[in-house]
Amino acid sequence: MKQFNKSAVGACALILTLAFVAACGPSSYKSQRNLNVSIGDDHAANLATAEQIVAQAGRDALATEIQAAFPDVTAEHLETFAIQTRVMELNGNKKAMVQSSIEYPDTALPANEIMDFVQAKLEAELAALK
Repeated sequence: MKQFNKSAVGACALILTLAFVAACGPSSYKSQRNLNVSIGDDHAANLATAEQIVAQAGRDALATEIQAAFPDVTAEHLETFAIQTRVMELNGNKKAMVQSSIEYPDTALPANEIMDFVQAKLEAELAALK
């Protein structure tokens, strides 16, 4: 009976698994934008402004505007679209952000263009509050 080197078999299995994953590619992609909300030095006020922008812009209202601007985008495409407030720490300072994102299964969806469109809408909301 022939014996196999266990480490060689394990290495082959690992290589085959990695080749399979690489051949299949990622199962989904994500496009994301962050809007820094900095209208003053007060972090709490900046966070409140970020929350106000998210509330005023509204996820569903933005989704409707996206579909108007991008007629080939369906409600199904936008199921993973989200906007939310985030707090990020940068160089020891807290930054209030409005984060928008969308996950999508293939590169046919113009996700980066959609996120640029949303970013412009959110920037306009921020400018109106300054």
